[in-house]
Amino acid sequence: MFVGWGIRSQDRWAAASAAVLCVVLGVSLATVCCSSRSEMDQVIDRYIRAVQNLDAPRLAEVSAVPMAVEGEPGDRSPDQRLQLLETRLDQRFKAHREQRDSGHLEFEPDGLILIQALGLGRGTYYETVTSRRTGPGRVELIQEVRLAYGSIDLSRLPRGTTIYLMGMPLGKVYHPVLGAGEAAARQLLERIWLRWDLVRRQGAWRVAGLTVADRPPEIYNDTTRY
Repeated sequence: MFVGWGIRSQDRWAAASAAVLCVVLGVSLATVCCSSRSEMDQVIDRYIRAVQNLDAPRLAEVSAVPMAVEGEPGDRSPDQRLQLLETRLDQRFKAHREQRDSGHLEFEPDGLILIQALGLGRGTYYETVTSRRTGPGRVELIQEVRLAYGSIDLSRLPRGTTIYLMGMPLGKVYHPVLGAGEAAARQLLERIWLRWDLVRRQGAWRVAGLTVADRPPEIYNDTTRY
């Protein structure tokens, strides 16, 4: 199992900060900031839930390039494309588990593995901290993610449970077993920033990509004998 902690960003934060962001970012962002900031956050939330639940129909609705996850759709019908997307999502999740157990993750621009690894939508705290327009109908949102592994109550988990902790270098996964008591020195992620690329298509915001932002992650040393 993957262990994460925290709460996700609340809509009231987005509403309260929208006006301030519009002042900071300028009038040119008025149409995509004040009126749509909450909408963009909601689209991100739906994307995250779609990934965590392997929900192909929802992912197809909120992704700007949903077929990128499963290759070229060709001349397939909508039902066939959706079925193929579902198959590819299952394959990606299987790949994530295999990579996780091997101790190293490979991240791709669609952010599927990154979302699963960080536990977004599964209790990990995250919130949008900045936004800026990057082109006509295109916006970049930066989110802060706090992992807070040290705050997790592991006492309710049985001995023999494997927990997964994200570390450095980025993509490193530690997987100690509860009760083993093995000595280890780990560099764990405490806080990381993500870059969401959103585009406006047919009157709605859609996710075009998710990557780690340029800002260096915050880490800490952990020597817990699990």
